[in-house]
Amino acid sequence: MTEKKYSNLVNVIIGILLIILNSCWIYFQLRLLYNYNFGNILYLYKIPEWILVLNTICGLIGVLLAVRLIKDKISAWTVIPANFGLFCICILIESFLA
Repeated sequence: MTEKKYSNLVNVIIGILLIILNSCWIYFQLRLLYNYNFGNILYLYKIPEWILVLNTICGLIGVLLAVRLIKDKISAWTVIPANFGLFCICILIESFLA
């Protein structure tokens, strides 16, 4: 296997994993937002809605970065730290501001 094909295969695998991870992140945030507004569940502690929307936007940015990685527009060394940074920022905001 040539170096270019191997690099492209690794980028596709990493991109698919990041799309799955970010899609799960988006799903959980939107499900929680939906349950807050339309569910008949009484929560003891509610995360503010703007934080849930911000987490959803960060997940969408992560999906877009993963798609760019699959199309070889950006390298994996840029996408992985950016995605990790987005998750860390979202978790820190949720922990300290909520």
